[in-house]
Amino acid sequence: MTQLRLTTLLAILALSGCEDAGEKVIPQASVCIGQEVPFYPNLPYLGIHAGPANNDLVPCQTADSYRLAWQALPGHRIGQPNTLSADGKVTYVTTQPPRGDTSNTLFAIDVASGRVIWSHAYPSAVTSSVEVDRTGKLYLTAGAFVVSLEASGQERWRTGIDSPGFGLHFTPQGEIASVSNSGTVYLLAMETGEVLQKISLSEIYGFVPGQAGVGGGFTGVSGNFSDNTLGIAPNGDIYVIGGGPDPDHGALIQLRRGPNGLEAGWYAVTQGGSATSPAISPEGRYVVVGDGSGTKTGRLLWADTEKCPESGRCQWAQAIELSGAPILGSPAVLPGGEVIFWELGADKTRDLARVSPQGHFIWETDLGGNLDWTSVVTVSQNHVIGTASELSYGLLGIPRPGPDFLVLLERESGKFLAKFPLSDDSFATVSVGPNGDLYVGMLGVLSLNQRQAGLAKFVPN
Repeated sequence: MTQLRLTTLLAILALSGCEDAGEKVIPQASVCIGQEVPFYPNLPYLGIHAGPANNDLVPCQTADSYRLAWQALPGHRIGQPNTLSADGKVTYVTTQPPRGDTSNTLFAIDVASGRVIWSHAYPSAVTSSVEVDRTGKLYLTAGAFVVSLEASGQERWRTGIDSPGFGLHFTPQGEIASVSNSGTVYLLAMETGEVLQKISLSEIYGFVPGQAGVGGGFTGVSGNFSDNTLGIAPNGDIYVIGGGPDPDHGALIQLRRGPNGLEAGWYAVTQGGSATSPAISPEGRYVVVGDGSGTKTGRLLWADTEKCPESGRCQWAQAIELSGAPILGSPAVLPGGEVIFWELGADKTRDLARVSPQGHFIWETDLGGNLDWTSVVTVSQNHVIGTASELSYGLLGIPRPGPDFLVLLERESGKFLAKFPLSDDSFATVSVGPNGDLYVGMLGVLSLNQRQAGLAKFVPN
């Protein structure tokens, strides 16, 4: 399956807990490690890619079997994972509404019943997950704005940015960080939305955006300077994947955390654009991206921050060629830099693999038959979790969709364990609730007829 077929489809869519003193602990069946400020300590899944490092790791034991509890928001396409309120009773999700409906795109849903509690119209919010701070306040990007709301849905503030953003994360220093499509990185105050610092990456590095359009050397799927969520290391360093030295090359760019805020760091050049957000290992040493968007051959790239200079160009520590098309979602990065990634397409030789930063494959898994992995992976302490669809490929490699499934693999061996039926396909990361529940946001990109889409909740059997 070439980059043309799936990227075109995506372009069509415009794409036991740790107790904190004085805080109520959420009852949970899964074993989760407490999160750090400014997140609520007992929520295992935090915004896009499970947290600010974008490494898709969830510190929980997950169940071996699940059943469907409810489905909500039929017809609403969901491109980013849902998140939960501080008390775990409400989940928040951004959507692209059914055709002809632009009224409500941000929803608060009761976790127990799937009932909509409140909703708001933020038509461009589909590219952003909602992030929730330890007091229960909400934050997201909506077009060329960063927005904060009370848990009740009342808007607290909104701050304009120079072009639409692609989600946000909290920094360890207690700020909001986001990058706009034009390549400006913003740090905002959580309480007021005040801009604390903004940095234009194109001005600092002299880089240019990639060529827009399918088949060119472009960034992500849009031709913007950046259209992927930035990643934040444990020390507050920020990484952006975006424009590069010329229209046919992109770059992974570091902004170092200095005594007065962010300052220019190193960069590493990619062969083409990237459809992956920078993913950072938990200890902060390795940064991993995929490249090759707009080309026929994709690679997985490791930057070793211990071997990169303070500024200037950093050489990739490792690169492996993928068996199929370039990956269209960030890989999961384990401690020490091991990576679990997925591939999609008729011409691939594996569905998922786990590989070391030295390029050694630990395991490779073929799901068998016509089953293709479709979502970004979520990695718990014992499972690899995601979605798959039965696909056959017609003229020009266009996929013909069949049934869709929630899928579990064993983390250590890659063994295919189980699959559970879904009503539509998904590309967003499966999120994990504090009780070990799984939430699947369905996109309907393969069916194109928006069969169901919406949000599904699965509970352990």
